Amino acid sequence: MSEQLLKQILDQLHQLNEKVDRELRQLNEKVDRELHLLHDRFERVENNMATKEDVAVLPLIKRAVLDTSDSIKRLEEIQENQQHIIDLLSARSIRQEAELKRIK
Repeated sequence: MSEQLLKQILDQLHQLNEKVDRELRQLNEKVDRELHLLHDRFERVENNMATKEDVAVLPLIKRAVLDTSDSIKRLEEIQENQQHIIDLLSARSIRQEAELKRIK
């Protein structure tokens, strides 16, 4: 083979190598972009699932709040009833004390 033919073959190989390198870089950039898009999409899916899990807990929280509210209302009623009894006993005690002073 002649030297000129070998040089042509080497030049063509070099050009082919450069072309393959460019194609690989472009392909790598495209894969990176696609991977980034998939990562963003995956994060949105994760956030959506977390939101759905939070929403699933809301009925339990609502039930607990309602139960607590009912308990507080019952305690307030008991406290009001006890205060009424204390007021009655206090008035009776004052009357009895006044009668005792009058009797003495």
